[in-house]
Formats: sequence, structure tokens, C-alpha cells
Amino acid sequence: MKFRNIAQNIAVHIDQAETTTDVYVGLEHFDLKTLLLRQQGHPSDVTGQKLVFKKNDVIFGRRRAYQRKLAVAEFDGICSAHAMVVRAKPEMILPEFLPFFLQSDMFMERAIEISVDSLSPTISWKTLYIQKFPFPPVKEQKRIAEILWAADEAMEKYRKSLVGMEQYIEALTDKTFVLREGRGHLSDYCAEDGVKIGPFGSLLHARDYQAAGISVVMPADMNCGTVLEENIARISEEKAKALNNYRFLPNDVLFPRRGDLIKRALVAEHQKDWLCGTETIRVRLSKEVNPKAVFLAVTSSSTNRWLERFFVGTTMPNLNATTIGNIHISLSVKKECDAVVGVVEATRGRMSGMQRHIDSLIKNKQGIC
Repeated sequence: MKFRNIAQNIAVHIDQAETTTDVYVGLEHFDLKTLLLRQQGHPSDVTGQKLVFKKNDVIFGRRRAYQRKLAVAEFDGICSAHAMVVRAKPEMILPEFLPFFLQSDMFMERAIEISVDSLSPTISWKTLYIQKFPFPPVKEQKRIAEILWAADEAMEKYRKSLVGMEQYIEALTDKTFVLREGRGHLSDYCAEDGVKIGPFGSLLHARDYQAAGISVVMPADMNCGTVLEENIARISEEKAKALNNYRFLPNDVLFPRRGDLIKRALVAEHQKDWLCGTETIRVRLSKEVNPKAVFLAVTSSSTNRWLERFFVGTTMPNLNATTIGNIHISLSVKKECDAVVGVVEATRGRMSGMQRHIDSLIKNKQGIC
């Protein structure tokens, strides 16, 4: 059937001065992980004409369709004119089935194909409404929609659980290691050569890098607490010997010196003797300290908020050794530290299991769509 036979374009425009709603949805408010609208703005956020939508309408981002931005409205409101408000014709397609059809690869591939304007590809309703698509019978639509909405509901519950567990880890970390009374500083738990900034440009030049050799860790190599190795820079063993003071030991904590200052990484066993890069800061801990407990503390949101007050530089924020050494941290007795780390690791293990369930549900949904 042609698309116009199963859906209609609700092109009701309204100016900001005329609107009576406080709900505005822009393309930036879509969450690609769900059909639900988790975010919204206010009509005063943007100027110009907007589109009116009603509860259960589908809001579809017609500009840059390859971004797959769409959501089902759970309330009345107004949205960006860069979106398209689509309403099902229930005698031909069930309203609860329509959003999943719009998410399907078949529809999205056609939407991208008919988009015009190379800089900002946009779909025209006049082009879309004559496109022909195969549709299952209404009875089959109902069965498919029930399965897909159940999957979407399950994913939403898993996501809420993940948020709650992350908040639990954050609260436990703050209470145990960061915000407790009599807190000390990171430097209190460091070895003698403690906080060390990577070699400056006069010691390590661009010409020193080569395809093979000793790995040199830059801030770009830090991700989710680990060091990524795919695109890591390397220098010769001979050059590395001249920079022995910048070698790593397992469980060294790494910070970026500038740029994205919330990055952190913990050096793994096999990364021993790798080198600290020019823009990297290495923190070496005392042997009796639990490095995982320290890492929990220095990666907490509380620590990041504290560090923001001391960023040096406006165009490109910087961290220095003194600031890092002054990070607030107070480790309890080793037995308690070990217990808390164990709880956090077990919680994250359950979170990984939940994420696998979410990934499986997404894969199954894509197979059905």
C-alpha cells in the first residue's frame, strides 16, 4: 500500500506566541534507545513555527533520517518543524504498530533514499506519501506490536534498574571513600614518586613515533577505566630507555593533563613498562593501598565536580600534579575497602548481565521489524 493509505501527516503549525502548552520536543530530545520521550524542553527554547502533536502521535525526525530519531507522544505538545507528526489510520494500520514500522530497516532505508539536500537531507511528505510498502494484516500487526512493546517495556525496566544500580555505586563510593569525615588526600596514599606528569615535547617528539615498539599512552587511549590498545602510539626501545622515569607499573592510575578531564584509566598487568604520554599524568599508589578502591574514589562524580573548580585555563582546561594530589579521598581499613570493592564489582557484574539482556532484546526487535 501507499504510505498515505496507512498514515497521515499532521501539519498543524503554530507560533510560539500562540501556544498554550509548556511542552516542546526538539530533535535533541529523542533517545535512540527507546520509543518513549524521556526529555523535553519549553517552547521558549527556540523561535519560529512549530508543529502541534497529540497524545499517541508519532514524532519522526524528517531531517537526517539516518539518525533514526522518532518517538511516540505520551502527551500533547509542540515539536520542531524539522520533525514530521505522523498519525495512523487505524482502519489500515494499528497505532501501536506504526512506530515499529517506522523503525524498521525497510522504512528507514527508503526514507534515506528519498531524502533531498546533500548538506541536510530532508524528507518531503509529498514524496513519502506515495511510497509503497508491504504491510501485514491487522491481526498480525496486533501480534507483532504486542511482542515489540513487551520487549520495549522490558528494556525500559532494565535501563531504570541500571540507573538505580549506578546511583547505588556512586552513593556507596562517596560514603566510603570520598565524603567521609576526616578525609585525606590522594597524595596520602601515593608512593614516593607519586604524581608524575608525562614527558614534555622537548623529550618526546613527533618524529620519535613508529609502527612498532614500546607503547605510549595518551589521553585519547583512555576509555571507561581502561587503556585502549588499537591505535596506541609507539616508540623504539632505545628511546624508551631514555624515558625510564615515565614507565608504568600495574595499578598506576592515569589522568589526562588537558582536554576531556573526566577520563581515567587503571594500568593492567600486561601494560607494565609502557610509557606515560606527553598529555598524561601517572599516579603511583603505595603497595598496601587497594588500587580499585582508589580508582572508585577518583572516578566518582563528586571528585569530578571538585576537580572542575580547579581547572586551570579557559580555552583548554588543564590539570596539574598539585591539584591531583589534593583530591579528597579517605580509605578505611583494608578489610572494609576490599568488601566495598567486592560489592561494587558484583553489582557491575549484574549490570553487565542486564546490558546483555538489553542488547539481545534490541537484536530480536530488529529481527522482527
